[in-house]
Amino acid sequence: MKRGKANLITAYQQMRRSPDVTAAEATRLFDTWLQEFDAEKKRAEQVRSMPVVRHEAEPDPLARDLNDALRRLAL
Repeated sequence: MKRGKANLITAYQQMRRSPDVTAAEATRLFDTWLQEFDAEKKRAEQVRSMPVVRHEAEPDPLARDLNDALRRLAL
């Protein structure tokens, strides 16, 4: 997050110094970037807070049969 903020500020400063971009254009673009950044930040927070559900895989039928056979031989 810190790096993203720093990159946004650096880009904004460069746009403000550029003769190719007006102050109003730089401000509008920066505001758009901030909205996108906030949306991405919220999305990341949602994903981080999602529970992780672990599903146990069903054993392979052939492996189960082999394990049963080994158990019978051991008796």
